[in-house]
Amino acid sequence: VLDIGFNLIEVLPVNAFHNNPAITLLAIDGNPLSTVPEEALSSLNGTLRGLSLGGRFLVCDCRLRWITEWIRTRDLQVTSRERKPQFCGTPVRLQERSFYNIDPE
Repeated sequence: VLDIGFNLIEVLPVNAFHNNPAITLLAIDGNPLSTVPEEALSSLNGTLRGLSLGGRFLVCDCRLRWITEWIRTRDLQVTSRERKPQFCGTPVRLQERSFYNIDPE
């Protein structure tokens, strides 16, 4: 378990978890992340079972498209300690929509 939630992390480095491939639960909620790079989580493909992720800062654009499919195909348990956690931060027209339910096109 790695909990780095609510630490004012603005950018998740692409190699953030490469030396920790055995993480089963990752909490990154509560951080002002505008996106989550696919490369940052790719080393956790075999071990991750749960992800705590909030969306209130997320920019719902094509850079975030991968995460919905990634969560579904790995059957991850997704939670968050944020208020309105899975809603987009921007653009304004998507602020009241869950980033899980946005058409990737």
